[in-house]
This record gives sequence, structure tokens and C-alpha cells, in this order.
Amino acid sequence: MSRVTKKSVRQRANEIRFGHIIGHYLRECYATRTPARVASLARLLGGNRPTLSRTITHYLGKPLKLVLRERQVKRAARLLRSTNLPLSEVAARSAFGNRTTLHRAIKSAFGVSPTEYRSQFQR
Repeated sequence: MSRVTKKSVRQRANEIRFGHIIGHYLRECYATRTPARVASLARLLGGNRPTLSRTITHYLGKPLKLVLRERQVKRAARLLRSTNLPLSEVAARSAFGNRTTLHRAIKSAFGVSPTEYRSQFQR
């Protein structure tokens, strides 16, 4: 096996590993209704925020904060489409912490407020 191939296999294994770690952390945040934070994840892993952020960026190709936000937005969007939960509850269940943060994230991702996003799917 060539050196490039070994590196590619190792790179992919680390991508998968970090993807699982991030997924597990977010599921805990969803279950406990706590905001997802890079610093909190770093503490859980016994490291520091800057090092973890650099490592994730290296393996996943984007900053950890962005990876967390993308996954949170995906979950919030699903909740907005499929439930009539109050926005504060959607925010809590998608680890945003509050309606303001949810509003900013949905507006940034979709160009509309959470209420407008939800209305596009309710007929």
C-alpha cells in the first residue's frame, strides 16, 4: 500500500471517529437541552478549545463551530417542518439554548425566520 493510500485511510478513519464523537456530544445536548459549545466539547474530551478546533478543521475541512451549527440547524429545520413545538422548545431540543440563537441560525441558513420557514411546510 502506498504512503498516500495509508494516509487517506487514516484520514477517513479520523473523519468517521470525529463525526461519531460530535454526533454523540450533540445527542447529549439535545437530551439534556443544553447549548452546544466548542469549549464544552473540548472539556469533555480532556483538551482545550483551540487544539480541538484545529484538529477538527484539519480532519473535517471546516471549523468545529461550523460543524456543530450545521448539525443543529439540520435538527431544528426537521423539528420546524414536522412539529408544532414552540420556538423556545425547538431551540432547546436542537441545542441552541434560546430562541434568539435559533432565529439567527435559521435566518442565516435559509434566509427566513423560523416561523416563516415552518410556514413553508404547513399546508
